[in-house]
Amino acid sequence: QTTTDNLTAMLTAMRNDNNAYFALLLGDLVHGKGHFATFANALQYDAATQARNDTVFTAVGNHDLYFDQWNDYRTHFGTATYAFVVQTPHHTDLFVCIDTGSGTLGNEQQQWLQQTLSENDGKHRHTVIYTHTNLFKDDNTGFPTSNMALEETFALTALLQQHHVTLYLQGHNHCRHDILYRDVRYLTIETMQDKPERPYYMTATMSDSDIDCQFVSLREQ
Repeated sequence: QTTTDNLTAMLTAMRNDNNAYFALLLGDLVHGKGHFATFANALQYDAATQARNDTVFTAVGNHDLYFDQWNDYRTHFGTATYAFVVQTPHHTDLFVCIDTGSGTLGNEQQQWLQQTLSENDGKHRHTVIYTHTNLFKDDNTGFPTSNMALEETFALTALLQQHHVTLYLQGHNHCRHDILYRDVRYLTIETMQDKPERPYYMTATMSDSDIDCQFVSLREQ
């Protein structure tokens, strides 16, 4: 990423949309030591062009950890693992961010995820998990992009099915990929980098029974 133009365009569209409440960014936010200050500045509310100061939530990616950048990420965003509940007049939805920037959850985080899902069982309309590294990749478009360990994938997908997760969002591969596995939808989001001819972001509209996901081209706005 050489500029923050696409990020600014997406945030401006989100903050001017009466049906949008927050944004999720799925990692690989920067690529180079010292770039987090510029990135974090681009997240700031611009009263001249944006109607509301809606919140932006981030997940950490492998590029965000290169060159000993974890301290920079933590300085700007505090943590890479967290959960929050969104309350609307008639429903609540649970959102959980897990840290897969290193390509694994690890035992401690997996135990935290299991506890978080167990404590929220049956309390919310939808549960959405978002992170960076892909669980599934069935082509070579992103070679040598890697998946998580196979054994960990088996354990994680079983856990998500057990607790009725609706949607699992992931980045990393920079190529759209959408599958239903064990009653959970796994959706890989496309990139917003400068270089693609048609960078995209995704909107998600929640109903009682489903989450409708639509991709929006930044070049066509």
